[in-house]
Amino acid sequence: MVVNFTKDILESEKQKQDISYLIQTIAWHRHIITFDPNIAQLPHWIESKDRELLEESFVASIIGNRPRPHCDVVTDAYASTVTTAKIFSVREAIEYVSAPLTIILEHSNNDSLMILKMLESYTKDAGHAYYDKRLEFGHAGGCSSIKSVISEKLRQNGERSKMLRYFVIVDGDKRFHGQVITKYDNLKTFLQIHNIPYHILEKRCMENYLPCEAFPYATNKEHSKWINAFKALTPRQRDFFNISGGLKGELPEETKKMLKSDYSNIRTLISLDLQHFYSTVSDTNLRILTEGYTIKSFKEEFPKGFNNPSVTRESLDKIQSHQDDPTELKQVAEQINRLL
Repeated sequence: MVVNFTKDILESEKQKQDISYLIQTIAWHRHIITFDPNIAQLPHWIESKDRELLEESFVASIIGNRPRPHCDVVTDAYASTVTTAKIFSVREAIEYVSAPLTIILEHSNNDSLMILKMLESYTKDAGHAYYDKRLEFGHAGGCSSIKSVISEKLRQNGERSKMLRYFVIVDGDKRFHGQVITKYDNLKTFLQIHNIPYHILEKRCMENYLPCEAFPYATNKEHSKWINAFKALTPRQRDFFNISGGLKGELPEETKKMLKSDYSNIRTLISLDLQHFYSTVSDTNLRILTEGYTIKSFKEEFPKGFNNPSVTRESLDKIQSHQDDPTELKQVAEQINRLL
């Protein structure tokens, strides 16, 4: 994260002790300091231990090699009028830069494994940030609860959303390519109002980013037919397939009662949109895929596949290569890395 020191704050010698503490805190948490380009020189009262940390960043700001700041440190009077933009007093900044970046997920215990693999694959530092406690995961307990979780934190911070170091990631939740999803509209508006960055996955959910070769127990004979049928789908079809519930999981409860024991009528029971989406799938494979990938404790066990050594940057690139955004995970990882 890049923290910008404004000219006004460097004219506040009376705050030199707090400013010194802020400089040391920023360095300890591996953030970057930059300066307003109109600052001609560092003030004389900056202590030598702090000056050593500042000189390289100061020169970079002077010559125009200044990274884009994530937040600004300003005078108390100005900061007190701001609740949403990342504009802080010195003491607010100390609190903000000391806090870990929290990635809010629908189910943090399970989904975090995919996010950690993404960060380790596409960034040098962000993957380690979790282990040195500069990054943590927040559990929302489902998409519908994300707003409630954040609202509680807002109340704790006096409705100052600028104090929240959050990044929200939610499943795409589409059943087929091109489906319009409106369930996130209110959440997106809420996050935008409070200046909280977020990302909605392009694929259906995090499980759909796991390469087939890394599926837990994929080499077991009992799973071979299902794995082969799943591999026979097009990449787009695999993106939006309900891996845990299969095609049966797409049916309303009343419709499930109409399903024949051999699943031979599954094609006629799924929605017209899904019939069209899976029109290229053979009847045999469609029957096999009526059931999901059946392993015990799917939600806990399946994400462990992201720990498989076969899951690499190359395999993640390959599974995204056909997407609307084939660099999706790289872009998200780099955005999170900048926020650290």
